[in-house]
Amino acid sequence: MRTLVILRNKQFIITVVKGHPDCLQQPGYICEAGDLTSAIFNNPSAAVTTLYQRLFNNNTRFSGSLIMGHDKIEISKQLLEGVIFRPFGCFIGKFWLFVYGIDVSSDEQLYYAGSGFKSSFMYSIGQEKKRTLFVQEIKKKYSTVDMYQNFELQFTHVGNNPNDVWQKVGVLQEYRGVDLFGISHPQIQTFIQMLLVPRCQPEEWLIINKMQALWNYHLRKFTLASIQWNEFFIKWHNEAKTVVEITTSLKKIYPPDYTFKEREMRAWRAMLNHAGCANITPYAKEISPVSNFEN
Repeated sequence: MRTLVILRNKQFIITVVKGHPDCLQQPGYICEAGDLTSAIFNNPSAAVTTLYQRLFNNNTRFSGSLIMGHDKIEISKQLLEGVIFRPFGCFIGKFWLFVYGIDVSSDEQLYYAGSGFKSSFMYSIGQEKKRTLFVQEIKKKYSTVDMYQNFELQFTHVGNNPNDVWQKVGVLQEYRGVDLFGISHPQIQTFIQMLLVPRCQPEEWLIINKMQALWNYHLRKFTLASIQWNEFFIKWHNEAKTVVEITTSLKKIYPPDYTFKEREMRAWRAMLNHAGCANITPYAKEISPVSNFEN
């Protein structure tokens, strides 16, 4: 990401780079103005302020985030395009739960949460009411709860699942572990259910297992089992054109006298949407039966 802003008739360009020297997992920020270039900072404010003060010899400070337009809705939409998950918070009873990792599984007892689900909350424990941070994670074969006090790890508990590990923690026994993890919360369940729907992009159409998952989820129950549905995607993938009229194209893989049902066409449209296609037809089906999709 690069942002240009004019301060006192001077162009300042802030660039986000991969990896900061002190923490390679976080981005770095560089500011350029004319022939001057700042060092790599761990925040945009330091990058632009340092260079500005060098140029104009004063103590003026700037918010790098505002200069980069992070408060602008248009820029936020661009930055979040294609991002399925971002951390969020919600109330679990009297606790404010912070959810910073979500993955899914087929385990109904885990409310379909999977390895990589992570959440945390603060709670005071013991007679001294020590402020404690509980950090929870579901892993492949077990679940963990880490307890931090004064920013230091005090205890780590391991169990077969969220309910089991919270039995070992020994506090908040009036709650189920699945509730303290947050995986049973309606807001989190809504997100998990959305992730359970298979998705892919046009460049992945030749990956058999991804496309088979889409077929099984959206279409298998609603259309002929004998059709060569994968040929439709393979042919479209190999063609130069990106737009097709869905009904005309589908008729090529069905028997000549086949009649499409409305539920069947809805399933096809859903599969196309989750395969990275967009319906670009300007009219509703009541006005025109033609549906054009673009990959």
